[in-house]
Amino acid sequence: MNAKTTLRLLQATRQFSRSAACKDQVHPGYNKIKAIQEQFQKPDGLPIHLKGGALDKVLYATTIVACFAGILGFGQVVYDLGFAKKN
Repeated sequence: MNAKTTLRLLQATRQFSRSAACKDQVHPGYNKIKAIQEQFQKPDGLPIHLKGGALDKVLYATTIVACFAGILGFGQVVYDLGFAKKN
């Protein structure tokens, strides 16, 4: 296979792979994704895990409460194991 044949093959492949649709038309989901990206890139001072709205705040608060409960439970286990109960 010489260089000329390879070049023709590459050009044919590029032409075949191009979309036949008009470039002005985009899938409606594309605009939806772009709007979500703009929301998450807005410089409002919030961390990324809270920019999703009220549901993100509820999930964050639930996680904090669960972590705090886990720390308290761990402290209780350490205390119980450190100070044996007398019979």
